[in-house]
Amino acid sequence: MNDGRTRGLALAMRYEIASMRPGGSIVNLAPGPAGIALTRATAREVAGSGIRVNAVAVGRPDEVATAVVWLCSDDAAHVTGETLNPPSLRPPPR
Repeated sequence: MNDGRTRGLALAMRYEIASMRPGGSIVNLAPGPAGIALTRATAREVAGSGIRVNAVAVGRPDEVATAVVWLCSDDAAHVTGETLNPPSLRPPPR
């Protein structure tokens, strides 16, 4: 965890988790490969406490906002340890 961004992400999640109640949700934005791995590992670590941890890759602001709102909603109560990629990042259909 030498990367400053990854270390910052780990510290932020540590303090967020310490202050959360079951049913809480953390969404990391554009964490990069190390951050995605950390997001997944943290999701597994806190799964028993009812806290969900997910990530959203960078995309158009409206797409990122929609993904974050959904991940924080009750509709995504079954989703943890995932990284969502907004539609603008997907290649066009052939």
